[in-house]
Amino acid sequence: FYMLLGIISPLIRLVPTVPRPTTKKNYSEKAYWTGIVLLIYLVFSQVPLFGIDLSSSDPFFVIRSIIASSRGTLMELGTSPMTTSEMVMQGLTAVGLADPADPLYEGCSKLVGLIITFFQAFFYTYSGFYGNISKLKSFLVILQLSLSGVLLLLMDELLTNGWGLGSGSNLFVASNFCENLVWKALSPVVLSAGRFKTFEGALFALPHLITTRGNFSRAIKEALFRKNAPNLSTLLATVVMFFFVVYLQGFRFNIPVHHVKIKGHSTVYPIRLFYTSTTPIMLHNAITTNIKFISRILNKKFPDLLVSRIFGQWKENEPINGLVWIITAPKNIKKELFHFFAYSLFTMVSCGFLSRAWIEMSGKSPKDVAKRLKNQNLTIKGYRQETLIKVLYKYIPLAACAGGVAIGLVTIVSEILGIVGSGTGILLAVGTIFSYYETYLKESENDEVD
Repeated sequence: FYMLLGIISPLIRLVPTVPRPTTKKNYSEKAYWTGIVLLIYLVFSQVPLFGIDLSSSDPFFVIRSIIASSRGTLMELGTSPMTTSEMVMQGLTAVGLADPADPLYEGCSKLVGLIITFFQAFFYTYSGFYGNISKLKSFLVILQLSLSGVLLLLMDELLTNGWGLGSGSNLFVASNFCENLVWKALSPVVLSAGRFKTFEGALFALPHLITTRGNFSRAIKEALFRKNAPNLSTLLATVVMFFFVVYLQGFRFNIPVHHVKIKGHSTVYPIRLFYTSTTPIMLHNAITTNIKFISRILNKKFPDLLVSRIFGQWKENEPINGLVWIITAPKNIKKELFHFFAYSLFTMVSCGFLSRAWIEMSGKSPKDVAKRLKNQNLTIKGYRQETLIKVLYKYIPLAACAGGVAIGLVTIVSEILGIVGSGTGILLAVGTIFSYYETYLKESENDEVD
């Protein structure tokens, strides 16, 4: 791998990059650049792709809010390329084939992201996702998706390099969820419902229905449970789930630690339920999205191959069997109980496994935590520094697995309730808001907020 890095190093140096700031930016400056990035993303989410045909159904409708994707726009690919490239690089690091300290590591990570962006754009077009379009239009579509994907990668790098706040991928997914929630609640678009007309936004529809239907109880019932547009029960379930995730976000187990050289100096090391944050569901979504990409290509071009049947077959842009059927949420849970059970089991097991594996890849394993505590001359009360790892192994892997399963469960319950966006969107929205709030408090303590 290092030999390969040496060969492609001239190519890596040609990859566009965002330089780090020469001076440390305060919270206000970071918030400014974060707002600029968010504005560009929201505008691109509304700019349609030129030369496409969207007459067919959307096979990726369920995961769009999860990858911050907007169908038929410049943000079609969403965060999928950057999440996949991060997963690839972390995997290479875990097996010792890549080193984050290597000066070529960041450039290689971006190059992988660019390659994945191009291939996903190619697969979208080649699989017939945009209908039977000409070769010229296919080229233009791939060019549009590739360039917008490159811009998204650069905006993510801008934020993570110190110009902005947090991660670009989390920001995009969280903003996509908030945008959907606000639109479904306050959309002023007028819809036709039989002999009557009503507003699309659930909150706007409530007073309109009460004043136009004549029957108060019937108007309330329609506002709560209407099926042709967003309803109040779905909106209420979304708000309840949001605050439930806020509660889970603060759930933690504190391990008492003390300084080995300074008597009386003690503190706690918190182990959160969401120890690996929302990474498990992001990785889960990246894997399932790429499986669907591969399955679509195989089913369209090589339907008779055994590997194509294992991945699954498609009918009218819907998976009907195979692996891709298992990893796709059913549209009607009552009529597809077995499918829902298989999907739920896969999601929870996958998230639990990925959460456990991620702590070894990301520097959050018991060994890494013990090393950091030793460097700070800290140890767990009642234990010597030599036994730190054994004690931490009792808590950290369990917290990682439990947190991953809990994240998967939140996603599944969200599917049952039919909330706006998705469970992943809520998780990322809460996580992003929490991280911004914590950053604000930290910067406030340092008197760096204007």
